[in-house]
Amino acid sequence: MGLTRTSYSATEIDALAAYCPDLDRCFYLPGERVVDRTELLLRISPSRNNQRRGVNWADDFAFERLRFGAHGAVAQLGERRAGSAKARGSSPLGSIGAGGSSNL
Repeated sequence: MGLTRTSYSATEIDALAAYCPDLDRCFYLPGERVVDRTELLLRISPSRNNQRRGVNWADDFAFERLRFGAHGAVAQLGERRAGSAKARGSSPLGSIGAGGSSNL
């Protein structure tokens, strides 16, 4: 078998987050940029021909440029007694303590 390329549909994904170990940076790609595509490249430096049209600049999708707090609670993983992870929201952002308990 060879490489199989698939894409996400709008019903499957809201966004995609990616970590680049070479840059030690995280990137957030909104669903509309990812849906129905099998590949998406982020450019970190200008091309030799200075093309700008259609370029996805990595800096435009960097986590440090985003303001998630303005959009509501963020799901964080807590731990069930059986040891399996469960998602839970926190309000305000970051109110889940290091032991997994809420500070509310």
